[in-house]
Amino acid sequence: MKFNIESYENPLFPDRTYYKVTIDDKTYHHTDYQALVEFAIDRIEHKEYYALCKKLEDKGMESYSNN
Repeated sequence: MKFNIESYENPLFPDRTYYKVTIDDKTYHHTDYQALVEFAIDRIEHKEYYALCKKLEDKGMESYSNN
């Protein structure tokens, strides 16, 4: 399992270090490195579940927009 977490500084909060990771063309941000690592592992290990959630969300939004 491989993912790349980058650190960066937010000019609005220069006293904090921010981290970001991109998974499936979506970028997630957090100030807690370990929380972001756990999040990334969860998204990768349960990829099928999140794909199903996305499919159901898309179907629900489609029915909503057709009304």
